[in-house]
Amino acid sequence: FLQTQMVMDPKVLERFCKEIAEPLNLPVLAGVFLLKSSKNAEFINRVVPGACIPDSIIARLENASDSMKEGIQIAAEQVSVFANIAQGVHIMAVKAEEHIPQILEKSSINSRN
Repeated sequence: FLQTQMVMDPKVLERFCKEIAEPLNLPVLAGVFLLKSSKNAEFINRVVPGACIPDSIIARLENASDSMKEGIQIAAEQVSVFANIAQGVHIMAVKAEEHIPQILEKSSINSRN
């Protein structure tokens, strides 16, 4: 299988799956990163090569009354979308692993047929 780093854009994931993984007949695990705050997202954009967290996501985190809850919601939305593109997801919740069950619950990934 192939495992991506953090993915923010479903179109980028679709292209990766179609152009890289499919010709090699390999399944893909899409990377979902739990963003804890807008400062966390801005830091990642600054120091992680290739990271590109969109301004719209940073604004959602910044404007939220509870940035961790918003980060969980964003991750759940990504899991839900990415699970329809790739063969699976891997959730990176650095020092916040206890939130993974909530992300999965909110994504409704377990209720699919």
